[in-house]
Amino acid sequence: MTDEPSTEKTPRHKLWAQDAMAEIALFKARLHLVAARSTAAAGALPAHPSAEREATVQSVERLLKCARDAACGISPRYHAVTSWWSGSCIEAAFRNLHNAEAVLVLLYDQDQLRAEVPEAVRRANESIPAGSPTHVLALDLARARKNGTRIDAADLSKVIEAGHAAADRQRARLRTFRNVLITGMAVTSLLLLAIVVMAAVRPDLAPLCFVQDPPPAAPLPNIACPVRALRNENLSLLHTASTRWDFGVVAALGLLGGALSSALFIRDLYANATPYNVTVPLALLKLPAGALTGLAGIILLAGEFVPGFSAIDKPIQILAYALVFGFAQQLFTHYLDQRAQRLVNAVPTKARGTTAADPAPENR
Repeated sequence: MTDEPSTEKTPRHKLWAQDAMAEIALFKARLHLVAARSTAAAGALPAHPSAEREATVQSVERLLKCARDAACGISPRYHAVTSWWSGSCIEAAFRNLHNAEAVLVLLYDQDQLRAEVPEAVRRANESIPAGSPTHVLALDLARARKNGTRIDAADLSKVIEAGHAAADRQRARLRTFRNVLITGMAVTSLLLLAIVVMAAVRPDLAPLCFVQDPPPAAPLPNIACPVRALRNENLSLLHTASTRWDFGVVAALGLLGGALSSALFIRDLYANATPYNVTVPLALLKLPAGALTGLAGIILLAGEFVPGFSAIDKPIQILAYALVFGFAQQLFTHYLDQRAQRLVNAVPTKARGTTAADPAPENR
């Protein structure tokens, strides 16, 4: 095997690559133990023709080599940005590793097959729809293990293959959702930047100022803007009262509200054991979303879209509303939080496993 990739950048320092290399080393050790048995006690090993056993060993070795090449960034070639975005090295490493596990069990004896059944059934319970033929087969294997009857290696191999394939699809959905979050964060941030820059250049286009009806004793109304307030001024000064800092200050307070919302609502998101982290992009998305909702809310109030806010006569009140509106972006991103939680929970992990040896079907 090639020991090191030719490129300087490799994914070896990534946690997922270290996990994959550890799994590869484990399966190679198991393969060497199984392949070293030229003979076995009667009934300990299934009757395999030597040519078939040799072909199976070679297939496992080939799959493990493909998994190792992917984990080392050799094939497919690792590129820091594109490989991270597409997950090509991750998917190639783990799918080859999972296929090697499914083929390797064909060489196991009955004791080893019984030891593999609980994990295979647990994975099937979490990732395969209840009532499907493969799920029923997994439950049959659990019953056979419980009753002490013979475990069919081909059946177990099929359950392992199907369970891993379903888990790989769930992991791919999580990666797609992560990429959507990152794209949404980038687009929202660019839109926010464009609005703030445009307002800084032409602050009179959309002034974020409030006009308070003058009391009977005052001849002119008060004008309150996010940065400054004008007392007893003519309404003709409304457009000149706004400054180039108004949009930036309101956006900053909305961003702060989004940060508070992120700190409160992201803390309970399950820290998944997959290589794709959705918590960070979801938290970062709430920041520009909070700034935009803060701006949108103040614009609606300043435009008298919502009646009853004529009492705003201080800049601090405008900023307080911007903070509240920024926090209120949670009303729009709550669906993304729920979607992320469902996708994370759908990926089978050993940390959240159930009792797989229980043959009773469950609706999962």
